[in-house]
Amino acid sequence: VKISCVDEKYREKAFENKQLFIADGHHRYETGLNFKKKLIEDGVITDENHPGNYIMMMLIDMENDGLVVFPTHRMVRGLEGFDAESNDYIRGAGTFEKICNAVALCNQNNIETIIAVTLKHDNVHDILSFIELKDKLNFTYLRFELFIPINTDSYNLSLTDDDLNYLREVFNNLKKYNFVIYPDFHNAKNCGAGNYSVFINSDYTLTPCDLLCDINKTKNKVSENYSISYLWNEDPLFVEWRKCDYSGCKLFKGGENLIC
Repeated sequence: VKISCVDEKYREKAFENKQLFIADGHHRYETGLNFKKKLIEDGVITDENHPGNYIMMMLIDMENDGLVVFPTHRMVRGLEGFDAESNDYIRGAGTFEKICNAVALCNQNNIETIIAVTLKHDNVHDILSFIELKDKLNFTYLRFELFIPINTDSYNLSLTDDDLNYLREVFNNLKKYNFVIYPDFHNAKNCGAGNYSVFINSDYTLTPCDLLCDINKTKNKVSENYSISYLWNEDPLFVEWRKCDYSGCKLFKGGENLIC
């Protein structure tokens, strides 16, 4: 960390025998370091006074009377069903009751709660029952998500085209509920890795799956010669990835062999 706004001698004295904690900004800091490294490799940074050596930060004394560290302010919990019978066979015995108790405890301490519901083939017709839970649990928001199969769909939970059409119609008529977060409808029949989504690694390579970023990534990096669009469309990794017939999560088929 370089602090350019103070004299160097004062800087050394001010931080003598002190620790610097990065609170909720470590990802930006790490990205800044990687960006600096790239600028050095590209010959852009040639001396210590170059702006690329610096990153903007705000320093606050831990003993400052105006510093307030708040406790947890939001909790997200997942439900598979609107009661114990429809939820616990997936989540485990007693989990529905535990979630109800956790939401009640959050309400007592003014902590926002979000109930996340994964819509599957077996619960698409229970949307109104989930909404009615608002009166019982008094959660803050109810978020619906579409089921995406991981590994093989051995329980036949995948949404059919009829299910998706039904959901579109239902949600179109539920706009009056301002606490409902509606799902993002897409054409993906799987997680979308390599077909609908891409991840940019810290070394500027691209990878189809964030869980396979160490073993499945492009040989070329994003640069003036290789744009994200070019790598997405032309890189052999993505070309081969899209040739694979999807039958469950590729991670479970051995990512190191390109998982076809």
